[in-house]
Amino acid sequence: MPKALFVVFGMMLWMPHEVIAQEVNLTVQNYIGKACMTQEDVDADFDTWLNSADATVIEDCEIISIIHDYDATGAPSACGESVKVTWTATSNCETTAVKSAVFTIPAAPPVTVAGPTSIDATSCTYTDQAAVNTAFAAWIATFEVTQAGCGILSSTDLSYLDAPDICTGG
Repeated sequence: MPKALFVVFGMMLWMPHEVIAQEVNLTVQNYIGKACMTQEDVDADFDTWLNSADATVIEDCEIISIIHDYDATGAPSACGESVKVTWTATSNCETTAVKSAVFTIPAAPPVTVAGPTSIDATSCTYTDQAAVNTAFAAWIATFEVTQAGCGILSSTDLSYLDAPDICTGG
């Protein structure tokens, strides 16, 4: 610690120079992403967010470190997850600030479908296989996606399904 020399009424005194602790101002922000982000986008945003903490001090001190306590592997899930992280900023004047923030990815909206309802029939219900095929096609046509979640559906085409055999069922 620096010393100061003072002359008081003809006497010399050595007195330690008093260092006044400077407050560390640490800024962190909560993050709320969008549902239906890709995991790649979540990873990139999370990395940016982890490194976005900012700290300042006034006058003679400098920030020497800003660290966080997140030590898990990878970012939160793109399927919806929240993670709380705590940062600590330290100055060379031995003052610190600690703050937490939350990184949130909302859950994706659900995929919902309507129809078809179950049909229980016997071989006597239909006159031949063509009638079974027609009834099956009409039944399949009642399938409908009413809410597409994130809108990424591989297919709603059910034409690859075959009607059950009139003699053996299915």
